[in-house]
This record gives sequence, C-alpha cells and structure tokens, in this order.
Amino acid sequence: MNTISSRCGAEHGLISVDQALDRILQHVQPLDTEKLELQNALNRYLAENIYSSINLPLFSQSAVDG
Repeated sequence: MNTISSRCGAEHGLISVDQALDRILQHVQPLDTEKLELQNALNRYLAENIYSSINLPLFSQSAVDG
C-alpha cells in the first residue's frame, strides 16, 4: 500500500523559491516600451501609471458609489 509523506521533498535537493526565481530572472530580458494610441492598446500592459489632468466625476460622490 502506498503512503503519503508529509515532507515537501526538499531533502532530495530541491531549490528554494528564491533560488528558482534568481535562475529564471537570469534568462529573461525586459521588453522595450512603445507609445500607442489608446484605441490600439487593447491587451497591452502599461509601463507606467496614467493620471488624469481633471477630476472625474467632477463632483465628490457618484450616484453609483458602493
């Protein structure tokens, strides 16, 4: 009959999460950024935050707050 061990397997030479992350990061390069019109940005990721030059809504509370 098979038994289930409560050990995580680290005694067999597994590496830590931090070591695994270091190994992964050694083999990847950051992507270049590019500027796009908003309508062409579907399914893209922002390289930096966007801030509005005006407050929206123009009043302190929206009717649908909740």
